[in-house]
Formats: sequence, C-alpha cells, structure tokens
Amino acid sequence: MEEIKSLLEKDIEDFVWISTNAYCGFGALDELKERYREFFSLLINELDGNELFGFFRDEKLLGGMRLIDYNMKLLSTKAKVGGIGSVAVDLVHKKERVAKGLIEFACKYFKEKGMSMVTLYPFRADFYKNMGFGYGVEMRQYKIEPKYFPRGPSKKHIVFLGEGDKAAIVSCYNRVLEMNNGMMEKTEACLKGLFRSDKRIVGYKKDGKLLGYMGFSFKNKHLLKNDIVISELIYENHEVLLELCTFLNSQGDQFDRVIIDTPDEYFHYIVNNPANGEYEAKSSLKNEYSALDLGLMYRVLDVKKLFEILSTHNFNNQNCRLKLTIDDNFFEVNDGSIILDFEDGKATICSEEDFEVEVELKISDFSSLIMGAVSFKALLQYGLAKISDEGYTAKVNRIFMTDKKPMCITYF
Repeated sequence: MEEIKSLLEKDIEDFVWISTNAYCGFGALDELKERYREFFSLLINELDGNELFGFFRDEKLLGGMRLIDYNMKLLSTKAKVGGIGSVAVDLVHKKERVAKGLIEFACKYFKEKGMSMVTLYPFRADFYKNMGFGYGVEMRQYKIEPKYFPRGPSKKHIVFLGEGDKAAIVSCYNRVLEMNNGMMEKTEACLKGLFRSDKRIVGYKKDGKLLGYMGFSFKNKHLLKNDIVISELIYENHEVLLELCTFLNSQGDQFDRVIIDTPDEYFHYIVNNPANGEYEAKSSLKNEYSALDLGLMYRVLDVKKLFEILSTHNFNNQNCRLKLTIDDNFFEVNDGSIILDFEDGKATICSEEDFEVEVELKISDFSSLIMGAVSFKALLQYGLAKISDEGYTAKVNRIFMTDKKPMCITYF
C-alpha cells in the first residue's frame, strides 16, 4: 500500500539517509548528515509554515519533501503561495513514480489550503515542465573583482548588524518587497539562514533607520586568496547601493572576487567590468561575465482563484472580454476555460458566454506569463500560445505586460 503522510521524529534518520544520497554534491557526507538531521528536526518541531511529507510503500519511506507556506508579492497585490523543497527519492526506488506522487500530493495540499500557485527550484526542468511548471527568470552568478564596484565618496553609514537588528532587517526587506514582483516575505527559516554563524551582515543606517543590508560569507581558496559570497543584497535607493558597493570596492586587498547570484538582469550595469575571469563557456573574443541557471519555476493551481486574488490589480487599463483556455492534463481540476472581462484594467470572471477573443495556452506557459517572466508576444512567436484573432495580439500582450519580472531571492 502506498501513502503520503507527515514525517515524524522517528522518520528523520531514514529521510536523512535518502536526502544525503540525493544531494551528495552538497558537501562531505558526514557533515551533510548532521546538517540534515538538525534541519529536519527543526522543521518538525519548531518552524511554523513548514512541514515534511514522506512517500511510504508498505510502511517503508521511499522519498520525501518539504512544503512551505509563503506570502508573495504577486504583481501589485499579495498572494499566499506554496513552496516545494528538498524533494528526494531513495536511490534504489528511482523511476517508480515516487517524485511524481509527491508533486501531485503537493498540488492538492496547497490547493486545499486555498493557494492558487506553487513554486520550486527544479532539479530537472523537463520533469517539472511536464507537470505544468513554467519558467521564471534566470539566476545569474557574477564573480567580480572588488575594484570594479563603484567607489562613492563615503561608506560612513555602513555598520555590522547582529541579532538585535532582526526587526529592522525585516522592516527594510518588506519595504523593498513592496517595490518588486515575486519577492517572498521573510519566514523564520529565512532569518535563521541569514544569521548563521558563518554569515556576516553589514547594513546602511541613517538617522537610526536601516535602509539596506548585505548578507555574505567567505569562500576559502588559499590562505591569502579568498572570495566574498553575497547571499542577500537589499537596498531602498541608489545612495544605499553606492555605499554598499563602496564597502565591496574597499575589500580588494583581501578578497579576489565578489560572488553574487541575482535574478536582476541589469546587475552588470553597476560595475565597471563584470568579466568573471573565466573563458571556458565558448570560444570567443567576448568577455564572459555571468553563468546562468534556471531559477524558480511557477505553477498556477487554480486559475479562477488566481484572478479573484488579482481583482484589484490593474492590467494596464485595458478593456477586453477574453476567453482564456488552459490545457492542464496533470492537475485536471484546473483544465478548461474561463471568460475574463477586463474593464479599465480590472478583471472580473464573467458568467456570460460571449467574448471578443480567445487565447489558448498550456498551464506551464500561462504560469510564466502571469508572473511576468515572459511576454504574450514571445509565447505566440514560438507557437506556445494561440489567439483566435491576431488583431487582438497587442491588446492581450498589454494586458499581461508587467513593469518588473519576478525578483525572488528566497532559497528553499
């Protein structure tokens, strides 16, 4: 008999074994075991909004995952979304539909909690795309020499932060969140990660108010050759960013490179030379400056619920009655059509049958579209969307256009 149920304290050792084998590249095995043991115990006993689930067959644990409740800035509003992390399957039970069963369960679990969307970091894009997850934006890793960060007139507002600054950090982060589509509110687990013993945090304080901060750690390459690894860079305005950059600029005598992963596609404009000093990506005279990975993938679980959440959002002042037809063969309760009446940008679900134009998409591509990760015109160009009247292409593209692509910096 197969079942998926919450993991208990007695299941931790089995899940540690499975996770250590699944994520063997994350470090030395003994160190990984201890890290997972401590983390899973924390999830089960202390952290609200986090739960571990396992896939059991005849009472034997074959795989598991972590499910997290998040509050996300979705376009101009807030939405509760589900996060899926730590998906791991026993090596001897691969290709037995364990991971698929876990994701099916997660979709049902979050929909029953009233969430319209779920998100994850993929271990393999095609596996999740086949289950309806769409691409978000790329994460770009830069390795920049400190001297190439701009040097401003001062870094007098830069100070080290500690546990006593936790409330100020959350307040600062939340103000920046309000300006960015796709950011997740801080959870207790996120804060614990920021204040780990191997991390340092510097902040910009002016008149007693924290207006920005940077979390970082050190990467040892040699006794006298090390890197700064930035885990979080938050700033409310360009003056704050300039002082944080000045701090980085002044570290050139001790550190070789500043490493940062960011979804900001314009980050290289900040520095004078973004080249990472590597030349293996392709044979070219051009300077290599970043490495890309896929970043988050998103999945809409309930199209109708999603537009109810977005009822106050302004879809760029457009007027149109649109039939939206979604192909969702993995989560079939989400498959089908709804008619949306856009009036001066506000969308309402319409019970009438008449419409001006119909758009057809797979759920994966619609999920990317509604997050602002891709334009409707691009989906149409690549044959990933259909429209019943091409004369409406510009209007539909405008409806789903966003000022900012999703900018999530939360890892799980």
